[in-house]
Amino acid sequence: MSPRIALLAALSALSLAGACTTTEQPYQGMSDDSGDFFGLFDEPYADLYNSTSSVESVTLRGRLVEEDPDDIGDLRTTPLDQVTQDELKNRDVEVSLHGNGATHELGTIRSDDEGYLDAQFAVANLQLAPGRYSVEVSVDGHMVGSSLATLLASDRQTPVVRSDVDLTYLQTNFQSLGAMLSLLREHAADKVSLPGMASLYQALRGDDAMPLTFLSGSPKFFKRTLESKMFLDGVDQDGVVLKPFKDITASNLLSLSFRDLVPALKEQIGFKMFWLLTLRTQLPASTPEVLMGDDSEADFVVYNIYYRFMAGELSTQELHAELAGVNVASFWLEAIDELAPRVVVSGDAAPIAIYINQTENL
Repeated sequence: MSPRIALLAALSALSLAGACTTTEQPYQGMSDDSGDFFGLFDEPYADLYNSTSSVESVTLRGRLVEEDPDDIGDLRTTPLDQVTQDELKNRDVEVSLHGNGATHELGTIRSDDEGYLDAQFAVANLQLAPGRYSVEVSVDGHMVGSSLATLLASDRQTPVVRSDVDLTYLQTNFQSLGAMLSLLREHAADKVSLPGMASLYQALRGDDAMPLTFLSGSPKFFKRTLESKMFLDGVDQDGVVLKPFKDITASNLLSLSFRDLVPALKEQIGFKMFWLLTLRTQLPASTPEVLMGDDSEADFVVYNIYYRFMAGELSTQELHAELAGVNVASFWLEAIDELAPRVVVSGDAAPIAIYINQTENL
């Protein structure tokens, strides 16, 4: 069985009844342009991602860094500004969950050698109601960052949305070196949405109707610029996943796998398959997905293989063979081999629709 291709036009977005309520601005304040060249005013800051999971677990992802408070909230931040960050390594942080008039202490975790925070907290015993909660991170008793956690009912059958960014949501030119360098200098306001897509995302999400997670092959240092663009467009997102270029580089260099480095960096199918499976493990088993992408970076290939695996048409061994057949880099293939057996596979959880934007590259 091949996946159904759902052509979701902007007109269909306008016909949906649900209205989008935009979240508060992702970063508070604006830069005063005075500059903090020596880091004299830097403070700990947890740069966190929104997340979507079931009421049985809470996901935390982000990075603990040193930041000038005046730069947190600057909608003019470019990816180039974020290429280098002063991470806070091996620091204890306290994590708490807030919502429905209650506060729950989730525990203490530690940032890794690059300052990253990545944790899952089991919360089934808290008997939380479905909805949106605030996840707060504190260092030495002071709150240094927060994100939104969308928690879904354990028996939820309404879909969630997974969407690519470039040439699915945004009109992005990355066909030349000059164009890619220009992207590094773009502000959020410089980015151009494809016609109707902002309205489509608003309507799909509606009043928490279909939580929206973006999965993009752009590097992690595009995070703040992309989140700011979504804020400017009124697109209420429940998670952004970006490519860990530095992690891939370090892994290949430490293992002296120089010949694997370039394929891993260019890899899209393996990266997206790994994260589709990871995100799937965080959903209720009964919750299906709608997948949105374009024809420029093999979205249809990865969505097709993912659909067949989730529908039970491919075993874990057959999944490996399919991915190896399209030259998935070993960095991702090994990670997928470890992850795939933990995914609950059933026809009910297979994607119910796939949208592929046909670009001029066809």
